[in-house]
Amino acid sequence: MHTNFVSLVSLWRQLQFLSLVLMILVDFAIAATAADIAAIILPLASTVWAPGKSATISYRISGNPDNTSYEIDLMTGEPNNAQLVHIFDKMAVPTASGVNSVTVQVPATLPEGKYGIRLGLPNGSAWKYSQLFAVSKTGQPSDNVVKHSTPSANATRPISSASKAKDDDEESKSHSSSRSHITIESAMDQHATVDSKPTLAGAASGNSRLAGLPALALAIVAASF
Repeated sequence: MHTNFVSLVSLWRQLQFLSLVLMILVDFAIAATAADIAAIILPLASTVWAPGKSATISYRISGNPDNTSYEIDLMTGEPNNAQLVHIFDKMAVPTASGVNSVTVQVPATLPEGKYGIRLGLPNGSAWKYSQLFAVSKTGQPSDNVVKHSTPSANATRPISSASKAKDDDEESKSHSSSRSHITIESAMDQHATVDSKPTLAGAASGNSRLAGLPALALAIVAASF
């Protein structure tokens, strides 16, 4: 009798263990097939939105949708330094695995410029970003949008290669001028200092000033190159 009771208890514990393992496997299976945004496929770089008009956002879902709602944000600036401009009231709620779409209303007061869309869970850290696209009052590509790629002073504007080259050239000239100035002054003062301590003006002898002239001439010639 006692042996049978022990066997039943052992069998019951084994069943509990198997049930727990089964529950864990089911949880892993559900997590593996849960919906996730794979990519935003619209808007594209060639897309142009118009303020106050409707716009379509298309995205691809991997896994099975589970009525999860995704926040839709309008961003400005480069993806690595994007800034939030607007949060759409409408959420993206996928209904099937694969491509899903949602229509949003573009803010009527949105300035022209370059923008991007991101989708993700509210208060989440995993976001998917679209390509940068244009917003134009006419709904057509505009030179003004290209020249002014950001809508406001708070937006991060990428520095063009031409502008950067100009700045580098000016900086190089400035450093060159500074080096020449320092070199000439050093040549003039090298015989007017003792142990790296400044001396009063006129303290150096006339001979030491004359001795410094060749070094000064060489410094001027070197600086001109």
